[in-house]
Amino acid sequence: MSKTTNKPTEELEPSDFVKKRLAEMEALMRLLPYEAAQMLNDMKKEGTHMDKTTCIRLFHGREDPNKDMADEKGEEGPVLGPFTFVQTVYKDTIMLGDPTAEGVLMLHSVGDCFYYRKEDGSDMFYGEYSVACEDIFKQDTRTIEKYDGARTEIPVEFKRKL
Repeated sequence: MSKTTNKPTEELEPSDFVKKRLAEMEALMRLLPYEAAQMLNDMKKEGTHMDKTTCIRLFHGREDPNKDMADEKGEEGPVLGPFTFVQTVYKDTIMLGDPTAEGVLMLHSVGDCFYYRKEDGSDMFYGEYSVACEDIFKQDTRTIEKYDGARTEIPVEFKRKL
């Protein structure tokens, strides 16, 4: 059995470019959706390079958001992307950074699930999601779909009553 030692590793200093990008992304995560969209537009105008490889996979789907799914796997959903970022706002909204830098796209919740209509037009509520880089989903032979805002419109009968 080999013995491992905890030798201190040499820490690399991030470049100024990386520090600036990290600071911008941290600031972006604290902004409201409109402000985040403006920041993305500004970055695009400046010619800022951003990798657009983040995707979100929806799963554990059901047609009724109130259905008890404790003993069921649920339906596999789409992998959406690529996005510049994915951020959860409280438990109600998932903000998705638009790779064209024209705005922030959103998925909204109904109860404990996020709504995204299936391609055939039927309602689907997803209880779980995962976020990873595009390459991870491609290794799993998953097809990555473009976000379709028309598929996020929650039907009236499922909207929260204020």
